Amino acid sequence: MRTFYRSNPTFRFNVEKFAKETKVRIFAIYRYQSTNSDGERVKHRFKYSTGVVGPIKQWDQKAQKFKLSTKFSEITSINKDLERNREVIISVFQNTENPSEDFTQAKFIIDVRLGKSIITKGDKRIILPFYKDYIKKRSNDGLTSPVTIQRIQTSYNTFKEWLEYHENLEFKFDKFNRDSRDQFINYLSSIRKRKLSPTTVAKVIRDLKIVMKEALVSEFTTYDGKVEMVNTSNYCLNEKFVPERQNGSKHWLRGSELDKLYKYDLSDNPRLDRVRNIFLQSAYCGGIRISDIFKIQPGNFQKHKDGYILTVFTFKGATTKKSNKVVIPIKGIGQELWETSKLQSLERISEQKLNNYLKELCKLVGIDRIVNHKSYEGRKPIVEEKPIYNYVSFHTARYSYINIALHEKGFTPNEIMGITGQSLKTLYGYVQNNPEENVKGIFDKM
Repeated sequence: MRTFYRSNPTFRFNVEKFAKETKVRIFAIYRYQSTNSDGERVKHRFKYSTGVVGPIKQWDQKAQKFKLSTKFSEITSINKDLERNREVIISVFQNTENPSEDFTQAKFIIDVRLGKSIITKGDKRIILPFYKDYIKKRSNDGLTSPVTIQRIQTSYNTFKEWLEYHENLEFKFDKFNRDSRDQFINYLSSIRKRKLSPTTVAKVIRDLKIVMKEALVSEFTTYDGKVEMVNTSNYCLNEKFVPERQNGSKHWLRGSELDKLYKYDLSDNPRLDRVRNIFLQSAYCGGIRISDIFKIQPGNFQKHKDGYILTVFTFKGATTKKSNKVVIPIKGIGQELWETSKLQSLERISEQKLNNYLKELCKLVGIDRIVNHKSYEGRKPIVEEKPIYNYVSFHTARYSYINIALHEKGFTPNEIMGITGQSLKTLYGYVQNNPEENVKGIFDKM
């Protein structure tokens, strides 16, 4: 039997960067020595995936924990998880009576003591429960916005609906192949009662791909102590896994229409007055997303001789971009609107209600310019001409800001990118160019 030298073991946490170096996964490293049958000392290195994930900017390698931050409310809980991992791992290897001699056995014991799922071979490879656990993990990571969680949850519900349609809720990762993907897409766009547009189908498949990629690097321990991968199929890495989008029409309000909305007397309708102000706080001020508009505080503003500088760390991009910081100039009507709300967000309204109220508001104000609108019912394109208020949503504020800045105010794409935090490719996806109005603008410059 080996002799364990427990007087000089070392324990530390190492990190692995991911999500474009914005987050880290934490691994525990335990080193110790033993003697073999010939009396020679042998060095050992045990590596254990704690399953703990956190923001890279908060990781303190020297202190071996995450720095507390008001921005990330889950830090205290994450640090407690790390400390629990440390205690359990050390106890397993330093057990005086029966120290662990086998790494597979050690991992099995650690998983049990930490309360992780220990299940029979195969069960962990069922997609649906892993998908559900993934949503729970994202909900608790302190980085993912409620809007994103809601989107992923909707994608999960849609995937579950398809599995119920085929009466196969135990569909496994290694069985999901090209035929499965094509059947799922066909169900979404052609079979289900409420058929989805190509763009929405692409979003649902994209979320499924994210979950499948996560399963590719996830392990589980069987009852006999074996460590196996959750997803053994790399089909999700195929570049054509997510179908191409076929975007419908996106509309923006002109500067004159925003001014008309701003000037309309809503003193007898406080509900629509609040909706109007929330919308215009975005439309006049950088096109702030709905995931950010309700978390702005006075501390986000810095006084400037011409107004304010608003700094926002956006939810979108927090886990995928090196920097999710946007800096927005605030002046004029935008400044007045924010000062009216004392430089902080107005009371939250759900996105669905906000979108419905905006349609009602724009119709009341008389923003009824006729637009040509293209949408999809499944794969079938539908083209119609109706007043623009039928298509207004909160995201219209972002489209409006970008297009007014580009077409009416003459901002350069680089200037807009600095305000909205978008890449050039994403920015151009927002630009709506009317050929007739475009040529008139070019004549003015010739």
